[in-house]
Amino acid sequence: MISRFTVRTIEKRAEPNCLAGLRREAKRIEHETGKPPKGEDWDIKECGDPLRQALCRDQHGLCAYCMRRIRPSGDGMKIEHFVTRSGAPRQMYDWDNLLGVCSGVLYGPTGATHICDTARGHAKLHVHPAKPPPKPEAVFIITKRGSIDPRSDDAEADCTTLNLNHERLVAGRQAVISDLRKKLRAADDAKSIRRMLETASTPTHDGLPEFARVMIEYLQRKLRARER
Repeated sequence: MISRFTVRTIEKRAEPNCLAGLRREAKRIEHETGKPPKGEDWDIKECGDPLRQALCRDQHGLCAYCMRRIRPSGDGMKIEHFVTRSGAPRQMYDWDNLLGVCSGVLYGPTGATHICDTARGHAKLHVHPAKPPPKPEAVFIITKRGSIDPRSDDAEADCTTLNLNHERLVAGRQAVISDLRKKLRAADDAKSIRRMLETASTPTHDGLPEFARVMIEYLQRKLRARER
């Protein structure tokens, strides 16, 4: 079920079978060498494709942080560790610790800007998209202007760390809201809003639309207003 609430709660399903094999191999090496793993020991080997496919499946084709499109290929997404490999190398193959994220780079007239895990580096994050509480929807509030209004100190820190209010991301969310407003001028009745809401909430073969949470929240507000 899609959450009704640009960080969105992720419902993780079964991990790919090969991930358990990577954990066993890591433990075997640690047992034989007597040395704990290091962050740079990360090696997904033949498990890369299954991992990317499972992450995209659970996230409906959207970056875990900014909700831009990701695709299950080496150049279509990155595999992110919520708790960094340098901070907790023994968790580097834990399914709950893995997320699918975008390239982390936005290109514009002034050059490249970093967002999401690329902006983060090794900084600590607090609000886990797949392990509430708190639910991301409760602490990352999307405004009508397309910006994110953090509702806790932890959310504010994560928003800054991930650069989620970069002007290009805000503009992307604004464009989604503007498009919905145009559609609602032609059909602003409850039935039409429900139909648009179902489209925004139902994954296709590509997953959910980019910035799907923006669409869902906006349409739900409109629907509540019409049904009062």
